[in-house]
Amino acid sequence: MDRPQASLATVILQNASLIKEKVEDSLHRAFSRRGFYKWALGYLTLFTCLALVVSMAKSPRGDRATTRSLLAEKSSLTNLLNDSEYVHGVVSDDYTTWDASFDAKRYMVERWKTSCYYPTHPIYRLNKLLKVDEMKRRGCVRRLPEVVIAGVRKCGTGTLLRFLNFHPHLVGPKDETHYFDSLTEHGVQWYREQMPFSSRLQMTIEKTPTYYFRPFDAPKRIRQTLSSNVRILVILCDPVRRIVSDYVEFINKTDKAEQDYMQRKTLAESIESTVFEQARPDNVNTHNEMVDVGIYVKYLFRWLEQFPRSQIHFIDGDNFRNNPAEELQKVEKFLGVRPFFREEHFRKDSVKGQYCMAFPQMTCMPSSKGREHPELKEWAKKRLCEFYSPFDRALATLVKQNFTWIGKNC
Repeated sequence: MDRPQASLATVILQNASLIKEKVEDSLHRAFSRRGFYKWALGYLTLFTCLALVVSMAKSPRGDRATTRSLLAEKSSLTNLLNDSEYVHGVVSDDYTTWDASFDAKRYMVERWKTSCYYPTHPIYRLNKLLKVDEMKRRGCVRRLPEVVIAGVRKCGTGTLLRFLNFHPHLVGPKDETHYFDSLTEHGVQWYREQMPFSSRLQMTIEKTPTYYFRPFDAPKRIRQTLSSNVRILVILCDPVRRIVSDYVEFINKTDKAEQDYMQRKTLAESIESTVFEQARPDNVNTHNEMVDVGIYVKYLFRWLEQFPRSQIHFIDGDNFRNNPAEELQKVEKFLGVRPFFREEHFRKDSVKGQYCMAFPQMTCMPSSKGREHPELKEWAKKRLCEFYSPFDRALATLVKQNFTWIGKNC
């Protein structure tokens, strides 16, 4: 007599490891937002239990014994998933505590098992690639960005990318590519080659802070080249403070070619004479790019023409300076990556007054960041604040988001 066919439960349990391997990637990608992982795991558990009940009810006695034996020898699919290399900690309805977010050893394990590069110091640097076979196993290729930090200059874009690169599932290049504002003639393949290798469990991020305001068709170029689903990050800050920071950087430029590239920036003997018209000192010089960039709402419309509001996330740059963890947690939620950043990850540099990444190792921004800024004269500060105020209020209304600097300086 022919041997009865194995039950569905038997097949599931015999191939549990394979099922785990195939399912865990999609679980991590699709259900990493708060609460969704538990929802997905619940449905998988229900499916497994139903399969066991139905198959045991219909299977011959011998096959039932086989099923019970397998149950005794192996963990259920639920336990295998819970013990998976991508699942650590306690899952609740609204938050997942991840060992890698507070245990430095666990962080190193999590980071390097999802990376395409060997460990190095400092952690954010990507130097030596893994062996070819291991890269293939992890799905390591140079991918076009899924996330673009489009601006704004001097509001903390460099610090933002540096911190995000500490997340085990995010990776971005060290340098700005400027592909969509000045180098499109090199072609998409060149652009791809500027990106680091990323595994199938990582998202690639690109940062060029001039995209937000130039060229005019930068948003359209990004949508057509990357994807209509690309996520856009824009960090905005107090436009008056941004002017001062932009001025300080410009006067410290030693490369004449780089100064020439900033075509619409002009310098005078002081910051006040730089941002106000010479003939009418009470008039703000909107022809100077240092001033013009701070009219954020002016450039927003071109982005909303190409992307739905749900694909653009605005970061409060002033709050980011004072509460980096809070803003980074919002970015994690927006991107759908597993929550990693915690308040205790950051420590303020007592000299520069800027926050450094203190987990898993102390890492601060380079010396070119946090330069001493000149103080604007009070009349100039008040006049600039009055100038930007209506634009700031329009911005807040349009994006339905308040920003901490609005109304504080006037």
